[in-house]
Amino acid sequence: MLTGIDGLDEMLGRGVPTGHIITVLGSFGTGKTTFALQFLMQGLINGEKAIFISLEEDADSVIANAASFGWDLPTYIKEKKLHIVKLEPADAKNDRHADPVRAPGLHQAKRRIAGGD
Repeated sequence: MLTGIDGLDEMLGRGVPTGHIITVLGSFGTGKTTFALQFLMQGLINGEKAIFISLEEDADSVIANAASFGWDLPTYIKEKKLHIVKLEPADAKNDRHADPVRAPGLHQAKRRIAGGD
């Protein structure tokens, strides 16, 4: 699966192998969320469904962050190709979103992002 980052896709031999899980680690402000959004956008551009599970930012913040790079997430949300879920710590006991397997759209998503600094 292409990441949308040419040099990285080349280094990885045409992107991340389908079905693999990758972890991106780094300090605050190093570009983890930007990388995740680029990966997500590449999938959406390719017609893939995606889900972004945030541990810190609400959907509006994720959308605003993406918009700062010119990425139009609301269009994909309206088309039901993208779901953004904000997972609160309190949800771990009471909410259906606490179980990411049951998060809306997850089973259909080819690209799945879970993140928080």
